[in-house]
Formats: sequence, structure tokens, C-alpha cells
Amino acid sequence: MKTKDAAKSLLESKATGIHCLVIYRDLNTCREFYSYYIHGILEKKDGIVQIAPFYETEDSVRYTLTHRHHHNRMKDLDKVEKGDKKSLIIIDSLRKYFSHYDTKDEYKDIQEFVKVAKRLGKRGASILGDSGAFFFKKKIQQLTEYELSLPTHFEFDVKGICLYHKKDFAVLPKDVRQKLINHHEKSIRI
Repeated sequence: MKTKDAAKSLLESKATGIHCLVIYRDLNTCREFYSYYIHGILEKKDGIVQIAPFYETEDSVRYTLTHRHHHNRMKDLDKVEKGDKKSLIIIDSLRKYFSHYDTKDEYKDIQEFVKVAKRLGKRGASILGDSGAFFFKKKIQQLTEYELSLPTHFEFDVKGICLYHKKDFAVLPKDVRQKLINHHEKSIRI
């Protein structure tokens, strides 16, 4: 699937609570996908977004959102990231997943993030998390446990988008790959 089409299908999905698996072929493809998706959410002004990259820095994500993919450049990144109605959070996935790793805490964090969105008058929240941190730390078992601890469909207004580099995904045993695909409500290859 083309990156723009993949992002558009998630943006246009009326379903809330979706848990989606996105397998991307390279970093540029991932950048194009998240750039289009994040821009779409923030342009509609009906959601907040958290992105947790692994194969690039937080500053690289900021650069991508403001300078690359000319059709999706953000002009006021500081306003959406640091303003009083903060609607974008960029956090390194190593920090996100390993500073307080406990799946129960992570689930509560997701719920709290949605509550923040609602307090800001938004329809919901999106979380894009790159799984590369688990592969880097050689925590494949923890990754599998974490993914399977999350529901296939959330009961609140969040779109959980799990990003996997295709080479990382290929490292997983075939049965684990299939389990992860089956566990996500939607699976997309870009």
C-alpha cells in the first residue's frame, strides 16, 4: 500500500479504539507515513498525537515535520508541541518503553493521554510507537507480551499505531509474526 493511502485510511477511519500494525520498508517510507498522518490529525484539530520514534531522533522527527514532504510541512511546530493546547508529543521510544516498563502502566498512560485529549476538547488521541527499541534491547519476549497485553480494539478514543521496520519484523519467528498480525485490528504494509 502507498504511504499516503495507508495514512489516509487511518485518518478517515470512523472507528475509534483501533489497534493497528504498520510494517514499513525503510525510514523514508516511515517518515512519509507519519508526516502525512500527523499533519492530517493536527489539520483537523480534533486529536492529539504522540510519536515515539526509534530509528531517528526526536529532532529528526521535528525536521521531517517542518522541512520534508513539502505537501505536509508544519509551519507552527512550536505551537502544537509546546503551546497551552499542546497537541503533539515526540518522545524517544527507548525512553517511552523502558523508563518505566510495565504494561499495566502503559495501558493507564494510554487512557490518561485520551483523557488529556478530551479535556482539550479533542475527539481522541493517536499514538505511533516504533518497536525498534525492543529489538535494540533484545527484549523480543517483552515486546510480544506488551503487544498481546493491549486489546485488539481499545474501548476508548485512541488509534494505537505500532510501527515495525520490515527487517525487525522478519526477525520474529513466523508464529509470533502471525500472532501479532492476528492480534491487531488492522495490519498494513507500506
